[in-house]
Amino acid sequence: MSYSAPYTVPYPYGFQYAQHSYPGNHGERREREVCGLLAQFPTARQTSYDRSQFEVLLTLSPGRQVPIQIFLPPPFPLEPPQLTVPQGVLSHRWVEPNGRIMNERLRAWNPEAGLALVVREAVEGLQGLPTLPVAVPPAPEPQIGPAPASHPYNAPSPPSYHLLRPQAAGVNLPSPSACSTSPPGDLLGPPAAQPPPSSSAALAAPPTPSSAGVAQPPPAPGSAGIAQPPRKATATDVSQLDHLSNEDLARILTDDQAFLDLVSHIQLTTLARTNSLEATEELRAQNVQLANKNLDLVQQFKQTGNVINVIRATDYNQVKKDYDNKVQRQQKVLEHLDPRILLRQLTDSAKKLDEQSEDILEQFENGQLEIEQYVEQYLAIRHKYHTQEYMRADIEPKIAIDNS
Repeated sequence: MSYSAPYTVPYPYGFQYAQHSYPGNHGERREREVCGLLAQFPTARQTSYDRSQFEVLLTLSPGRQVPIQIFLPPPFPLEPPQLTVPQGVLSHRWVEPNGRIMNERLRAWNPEAGLALVVREAVEGLQGLPTLPVAVPPAPEPQIGPAPASHPYNAPSPPSYHLLRPQAAGVNLPSPSACSTSPPGDLLGPPAAQPPPSSSAALAAPPTPSSAGVAQPPPAPGSAGIAQPPRKATATDVSQLDHLSNEDLARILTDDQAFLDLVSHIQLTTLARTNSLEATEELRAQNVQLANKNLDLVQQFKQTGNVINVIRATDYNQVKKDYDNKVQRQQKVLEHLDPRILLRQLTDSAKKLDEQSEDILEQFENGQLEIEQYVEQYLAIRHKYHTQEYMRADIEPKIAIDNS
């Protein structure tokens, strides 16, 4: 097998893996998998310059769409892709607490499985599931005017350690064609003018929008040596300006105090959202504790089941055998006490006595018995016969009533 030169793929957001050597057809196989994914999901969006990150929209109930982040590590397809959803959105056996999707095909990854098949199974298995409710406190109303002395407009915004995708820095990546082998030209520009990606270039913050009249929050503590990209403006932040008139907007652009008041209000809104996320994390931790308790109960159930199996294999079998023997003996005794059996015995006995009396009469007629002997024997047998016939006649109607 021939091997090519060391194959280096930039890590997301500017970091790089160490150089590795892979088989000569590694790049071709990787590109075929990417083309298959884009052919299976035409709406998939490329979110990195090196074609290692993509987004596929997942529709949940009730009609909410969340992205499935797809990351292809440099050894892919020798190593499995990484599929993630936003944390705290889904509750499913495939979705781990950190949002990573791990189904059976990803756990037992096979390079021949196909990226498109794995993503399709994940989308089909999670589509339509209800989203977890997240309570977000309402944003306070903005106050345009002088800020009170205690107004924390200079307070630093909550630190964010998430590395943004190119879209978050103001770059919109169009979806590449299903079989393109290079990133779109309008992204990278002419080959001579576009330098290769590096960690410093990927981590450097894009041009700050301070020239447009928007102040940047102070850097987060402990971030010395790493240029943090600006926080992406969300729909909630932009909506703060919807109710302002043109005169108010003009005053914000010209009056420093009004501008600082607006910035402090946006920071307070962000802080409220951060508190909501902290409450969500606390709830998630409580859910993890309950899940651990449930797992402990499962272990106790298994131990109790083992004890039951041991008892069943030793003491229970002997007791069950003795019980079955006693039940059989009881059935035999009850058979003799059954009224129908008694009726049958009385009928048979009366029939035999009647036959004996007929034999004695025949012997007397033949002269074999004296009259005294005949009278004594015949009367005794006929007395027994009529006694049993009387008993049979008394029992038979009662048995008929019980059977009905």
